[in-house]
Amino acid sequence: MTQIGMRGTGSARQPEVEAARAWGSNIITAAQVHRDGVEAVIQQLPKDQLVYLTIDADGLDPSHMPAVLGPVPGGLYTEQVTALIHAIARNNQLVGMDIVEIAPSIDLPNNITSITAGRLIINAIGATWGPGRDK
Repeated sequence: MTQIGMRGTGSARQPEVEAARAWGSNIITAAQVHRDGVEAVIQQLPKDQLVYLTIDADGLDPSHMPAVLGPVPGGLYTEQVTALIHAIARNNQLVGMDIVEIAPSIDLPNNITSITAGRLIINAIGATWGPGRDK
């Protein structure tokens, strides 16, 4: 498992992070993505695997996905997540995807969180089609 965009305080305390790493999880913080760039992260991702992608809306910066219950500044940007989706689909077989932790009741007045989620899903679908995508 690779977790990208971890930041701030949350339910994971240091022992949980250490346990996840001991089990083989690759944890990449949002600060690492911002500092090193998406391409550096892409180099760390597995290749030639069946991949199920879960996007936690809380992992994106609230300027891109504000309608979440735990907004924390410093998250990933839509463009970064889109680049990751395309790299995952290019180098693996993307078998499924979901986006969690959206709070539609507070996605007002412009529904930008839902629009962003829809764009990420469309990008994932599009990234799995085309020449050479017959895996």
